[in-house]
Amino acid sequence: MKMISLTCESCGGTMEVDPAKESIVCPYCGNKVMFQKTDYARLEYEILSARARVEEETEKRRGRAQRKPKLIALGILFLCALIGLGSALLQQGSELRELLNPKEADPFENVTIRFYGKSGSGQVEVENRNQGDLRSVSFTVEPDGNLYNGDTVTVKAGSMGGYRFVPAEKTFTVSGLVERVKSLSSVSEADMEKLHANTRRLIEKEWDEIVDTGKALSYTVEPYKMYFFVENDHDDYPWNHLYDAFLVTVQKESGDELVVYETCKYSEMQLGADGALTVQYGSLLNYNMGYFYGFTPASSFSGWLDAAEMEADLRAACSDCTLVE
Repeated sequence: MKMISLTCESCGGTMEVDPAKESIVCPYCGNKVMFQKTDYARLEYEILSARARVEEETEKRRGRAQRKPKLIALGILFLCALIGLGSALLQQGSELRELLNPKEADPFENVTIRFYGKSGSGQVEVENRNQGDLRSVSFTVEPDGNLYNGDTVTVKAGSMGGYRFVPAEKTFTVSGLVERVKSLSSVSEADMEKLHANTRRLIEKEWDEIVDTGKALSYTVEPYKMYFFVENDHDDYPWNHLYDAFLVTVQKESGDELVVYETCKYSEMQLGADGALTVQYGSLLNYNMGYFYGFTPASSFSGWLDAAEMEADLRAACSDCTLVE
């Protein structure tokens, strides 16, 4: 049976309490103490609680004693870190100083943006000609492909330690991409005159040979009309065809007059980055009129007797095109 130790109120001696008994006599002074059994449980609880509080307080003191050296050590480390941070901030050219106090710079100062390719599938190139640290700056472009003349792109400079970029990005308008001609109004008068001159040269070359043979006495050549077609199934970069028609009046050996319409076809008319016009062209069109009328056996000579028939043939040849002009 568990015994409980109590202190005698008379002499202060220790008494062993038997929970089964209703009284106890101090072995030192004979003082007799009466109590109920329920008092044992209360006394035991108070005694155990007191012991627990003493043990808890003892453990806390022990813990504080153990943590004190660690706190002192952490305080010393923190102080050292502050001293090192202060030294780094004061040191000229340190990475930390540059990070917290970045230099301001314009990353686009010596950067060239170039657009190349065909309108609709154009590309962009960024050339960094900066010197020193800024030579390592990287740039990103959005969007970076399938560009048209007139589009806008945003060029962004990547971040770099020690620098704050102002501006960090710029917007550019796409220009200079090779573009197929969609209207003759975009072609300069000088270039149109060159096309006319080439058509005239081809026609005169044919008739000069005929006049030399004596089959014709003379002829005159004058521009008649231009037919400009654009294909319908190439919206991004449509093919085009230009028919430059001339009216030719021929004085035959017999004295009779012959009036014919002759046309030269020009295709893939493009305007380059510098605005220069480039074209592809073939020979004069249609059947061998010179041979048919007894002028020459040359198979390259051609033409129409009727302007409406010529236009109908040209439209039929470009059935998948739109006649723009």
